[in-house]
Amino acid sequence: MSKHKRSSQVELLRLIGCIIVLATHCNQAVNVINEPDSLHAFRYCLLSDGVAFFWMITGYFLFASSDFVKKWKGVITKIVFPAFLIYILGYVTQNFFYESEDVGFWDNISLQGFFEFISPLASAQSPSLPVTQHLWYVIAYVLVMLFLPLVKIIVDWLDKSLVLQIVFIVITLTLWIINDITYNNLLELEFSGLKVVAAAYVLIIWGHIIYKHKKVFENRIFALITGVLVIAGVAFRTWYYMYSDSMGVENAFYCCWWTSAFSLVLVALSSIFVFSVKRDGDSKADKFICFLAGFSYGMYLLHPFVVSLLDKMEYFKYITGVWGDNPTLTTIMSLIVTFVIVFAATFVINWLIRQIKKLIVTIPRKLKKA
Repeated sequence: MSKHKRSSQVELLRLIGCIIVLATHCNQAVNVINEPDSLHAFRYCLLSDGVAFFWMITGYFLFASSDFVKKWKGVITKIVFPAFLIYILGYVTQNFFYESEDVGFWDNISLQGFFEFISPLASAQSPSLPVTQHLWYVIAYVLVMLFLPLVKIIVDWLDKSLVLQIVFIVITLTLWIINDITYNNLLELEFSGLKVVAAAYVLIIWGHIIYKHKKVFENRIFALITGVLVIAGVAFRTWYYMYSDSMGVENAFYCCWWTSAFSLVLVALSSIFVFSVKRDGDSKADKFICFLAGFSYGMYLLHPFVVSLLDKMEYFKYITGVWGDNPTLTTIMSLIVTFVIVFAATFVINWLIRQIKKLIVTIPRKLKKA
């Protein structure tokens, strides 16, 4: 495939991942009194796998080239630099979002304060503001890239034999299932350090293997099989979470982490489902999917600012009070409306930023022609 040709299959999965990430943080912000336990468990189990989607998609193309210099240029310019701008924006706006009204916008904002704010980066941790906490993923991505030369050797070895690939899937899945049963006490997977690299690479290599054989899955029979399994998997995950929580398990929520076996399996099945029902093409639908997905990283970066702004405006108190006394209806409608607002706002902001960027780039050319 030409480097200029984007796969609408992959972009659809990227868009799904983006939607889940945004919906997850909207989900966390919507709190309804007397919400049914089953609905609470279901919405958290349903909206848990956005990060897992992104890691698995990374595996589709990560090992296609050994040009590590080119890869690092892309990481720095397209991932790290925009994230650093978000750190600056988060630091500068913290008084507006999180301090009382008697604190001025620029109070206690200084260059020294900014360096202190980002000091956790030295230990591969993200600064703790709500608008920057989600950038742990960027830090993890950089760590993942540091180990790419070594992991590529392993992946090249796995690519030599389908048996090796199956063995890898069986071993990692078995470990992940046992870890789920022990509520993460076996592997103690985390969102930082070397453990996040290991967890991410399992998803990445699974993605690589699935994408390598995606032609096999481009059959409608896989749509039926994987569709049923995804629905059953979400239902079982919800039951497992509720059961664990009812038993007083301290880390019952682990089944909703992207490092769980549930995420590993459900995202793999969802990927196969998309490959089985969707074909790459040049239709208007394909172009629209690629267009929307092209804004996914920017929307990921900026959506916490929109959620924080809504919170500052006391929107969540308002939205949960307009649907009457039915907690189920209130939860569902509040979540849907909130997601639509956050998705639309972050999309428009990113679209405007892109237009401004294009304008800035074209000005020198126009001046030169004049």
